[in-house]
Amino acid sequence: MNKAVSTLLVGLTAFVGTESRVPDAGGVPATVIEIATDSLRDVAVAVYSPRHPIIYYNPTLMQKLGPLLSAFFMAHEYGHIVHHDTRANALSAGRSARDSLLQLRELEADCYAAMTLAASSRPAVDAAIRFFSRMGPFRYDAEHPTGAQRASRILSCLPAPTPSTQPRKGPPSALKGAPGVPARPISIVAAPVSAETRWREIHFRIGGINGTVSSVRPPSTATVRNLGPGTYEYAVQVDLYSLDDLLQLNPAGSVTGRGRITLRGGEALGVEISSDGAAVLLVEGD
Repeated sequence: MNKAVSTLLVGLTAFVGTESRVPDAGGVPATVIEIATDSLRDVAVAVYSPRHPIIYYNPTLMQKLGPLLSAFFMAHEYGHIVHHDTRANALSAGRSARDSLLQLRELEADCYAAMTLAASSRPAVDAAIRFFSRMGPFRYDAEHPTGAQRASRILSCLPAPTPSTQPRKGPPSALKGAPGVPARPISIVAAPVSAETRWREIHFRIGGINGTVSSVRPPSTATVRNLGPGTYEYAVQVDLYSLDDLLQLNPAGSVTGRGRITLRGGEALGVEISSDGAAVLLVEGD
């Protein structure tokens, strides 16, 4: 349980210290002091030392992010302390090696937070996955992985789900190619719909096959293997996103379209916006 240990004012910045205990990487409990400061430019920062590890956090940013994300970010900082992360050895390496090492540490701290909160506060982990997924290909700086990398790592660190006892169903026969006609796979790619709408998510249906590709979160391409040569009806919906000051991708509208497309097999497909404002599925390069 945390307890207040100090309060002081420096200029207009308030610092409130609390203590927590956390096992370090060797299982030895360490006392961690949490200090609130509204002048911190980051959400939270951990400073490891064997005797007095400290986590500084910005309560204003924490309030803006909400309790679930705040819990994840604090657990992330405890991960840095558990792993004894310091900048000293990283700064002695070259720029490229330093950034790679610091990015790896960020992923390790994300993993610690995911594993720690998985049982006690799974909604906090889910909130972090959504947050970093929306951040997509962006990163805060060269020392941090992209949002997509962080979301992927968090997911990989969660406990494996209990295997389903339900039998798996094969694809409906209607989705298979015609007898004797090879169904060469086609690829659906998250191609830009315009220079102003770089970030998008494409939901498609071709024949009876549904899927999603995205430039915001994986997968950015999808392979459809069960369509033989022929003409198919399709429907697409392109969800567009804009970028805000927190590197979050926010919904910026949707564009839909329907039509027919003729496939030989082996094509790569993309989406464009027609002159009348509809989303059109077409073969790349045509």
